Amino acid sequence: MPSLAHGTPHSSAAHLPTIFTSALSSAACCSGLQDKQGNTPLHLAAFHRQAGIIELLLSDSTAESPAESQKHGLALAMTANRAGILPIHAAAIAGCLTCCSMLYMAASASPDEDMLLLKDKRGLTAAAYALQQGNEVGYLAFTCVALCW
Repeated sequence: MPSLAHGTPHSSAAHLPTIFTSALSSAACCSGLQDKQGNTPLHLAAFHRQAGIIELLLSDSTAESPAESQKHGLALAMTANRAGILPIHAAAIAGCLTCCSMLYMAASASPDEDMLLLKDKRGLTAAAYALQQGNEVGYLAFTCVALCW
């Protein structure tokens, strides 16, 4: 698991997915909350490779339209923690390409910025985190999508 120094969750967060599942069933409004490191539930789900929870967080069941739900998902996916880490960075750190794909698709609604090119405060992109974690396939996938998209 990544160290706390980079704005990531501590080891006591290991049972968070169960907590998320319970909380999500009762309160969609919790998705925008942040802990002391600035991590949202979406960050924590990404750090813990919880694709199902990411899907739940990105979809807003209270939205009046699909466009509004998409806007909600985009805002969450583009929320950085105090270290500048986006949820896609967290998923790359965790080595979860499925989670990265889901987060990328949620943010692809934004014509302004390509989330794969966004860097955290250390200057690292999702591709750099994938490579740092020894995930060469993830690095190549991120790099190809960022250059070819």
